[in-house]
Amino acid sequence: MPQVSPSPPEQSPYRPRSACENAVLARKLKFTRVRGWLALGLTLALGRLPLPVLHRVGAVIGFLFRRFPNRQRRNALINIGLCMPHLSASEQLELRDRALDELGRTAAEMPWIWLQPTPVVLSMVREYRGLEWLHQTNPGQGRIVLSPHIGSWELAGVHLG
Repeated sequence: MPQVSPSPPEQSPYRPRSACENAVLARKLKFTRVRGWLALGLTLALGRLPLPVLHRVGAVIGFLFRRFPNRQRRNALINIGLCMPHLSASEQLELRDRALDELGRTAAEMPWIWLQPTPVVLSMVREYRGLEWLHQTNPGQGRIVLSPHIGSWELAGVHLG
């Protein structure tokens, strides 16, 4: 009977990390945690401000989106160019800037919507459209709501609860 040599032990597909790599990963994790806590603190602070103040904060955020190169600014211009190629370059830039202003305002308003009591948030809604379609289905049937990603769709979620 032929002898079979024992196979070497299975090697892990992951190589062990050096102490330096572990230190770098630990710093990244700590930075991520700090960023998370800062984002939470900023969200809690913004959620307590009155809406007129948040609108001004949002205008500043929108200005920063427009002024400094970033992914939102680049993607907005690409998408506008793809969807509205008939617009001139200056019209596309103007539309991009208006969209980024609204993005800033939305970013500033979202913590307020999340953190205010539901009756306070819903009292800000001026008009509902299409609710009759939701009420036409038979009780017990599920509903699918499609909403454009324009405007405060966060409010739709609060209302539909």
